[in-house]
Amino acid sequence: MELPYNKCQRELQELLQAQYPLIFLRSPEESRAVNCAIGAHEALIANREIPDGELARWNSLDGFQRRSVLEEDRSKASWKRLGSPPNPQEDPIMQALNLLQERLEKQATANPSSQHSYLLPDWSTLIEPTCHLTARKLKELVLAIEQKRPQPRMTLIVVGSDWSIPAILRNHVHILDRPLPIGEELYQDVFSVAVRKYELGDKEARGLSEEAQGMPLQAAKQTARLITAKSLWDQPEEAGQLLLKVKTQEIRKTGVLEYYPRKEKD
Repeated sequence: MELPYNKCQRELQELLQAQYPLIFLRSPEESRAVNCAIGAHEALIANREIPDGELARWNSLDGFQRRSVLEEDRSKASWKRLGSPPNPQEDPIMQALNLLQERLEKQATANPSSQHSYLLPDWSTLIEPTCHLTARKLKELVLAIEQKRPQPRMTLIVVGSDWSIPAILRNHVHILDRPLPIGEELYQDVFSVAVRKYELGDKEARGLSEEAQGMPLQAAKQTARLITAKSLWDQPEEAGQLLLKVKTQEIRKTGVLEYYPRKEKD
C-alpha cells in the first residue's frame, strides 16, 4: 500500500513535471509539507533528465533562502540567503513577489529546462480575499510563467492548512492535500522506536499507532516522549489514555481532528 505521505510526494512530483506554476499544498503540518515538497523536487531531478535548478523557501525574517546540496551526497544540504533581507518598512509579500519576478527573468528564463521551485509557507493566510493588489501581482507572475516560450520550469508552492483563495487566483491554483499520517506511518516513524528501545510488544505498538491516527506527526512524537518520561511503555492501556488526552488537546486548539474509527481488537 502506498502511504499517504509517499502518495502526496509522488503527486507533487508529477505536478512539477507537468509545469504547474502555482500549487497550494494544503496541510496542517508545515514541516512535513515542506519536506514533502523538497522530496518531490529532488526526486524529479533524480528520475528525469532535468538538470539541477533552484529550490528556495521564504520566511518573514530572512526572505528567501536557497537550498544548497552536495552533488556527491544530495541528502546533505544547507540554506543560504537568496537576495537581500526584507525591508521592515515595506510589505514583505510584495518584496518577495518582486524577487520571484526577478528570478523568473534572470534565472528560470535563462535555464528553462532546469526546475525552479519556491516554497511559500503561510501565504495562504497572508494573501486573503481582500488582498486585491497582492493577489493581482501574484496572478501576473503566474501568467508571466505560463506565457513565456519556452515555458520555464518554475513553480510556486503555497503551504498552509487552509486558504480562502482570492477570486482572481482561483483559476490559476491547483490544490493538493497532504493528509495527516495514518497508523502505519505513525508506527514506522514513532511507535516502532519503542519496540526497539523499550521492549514494547509489536502488537501493542501497532495498537497505539491505530489509536494515534488523526494526530499530527509532531504531536504523536511529543506524546511518545511524554510516555517515555512517565515510564508508561510497559503499560499500553495507560499510554493509550495519554494519547486520548493529547487528541482532546488537539481538538481544543483547532476545533477539528481527522477521525479514524478505532479497529476492534481481536
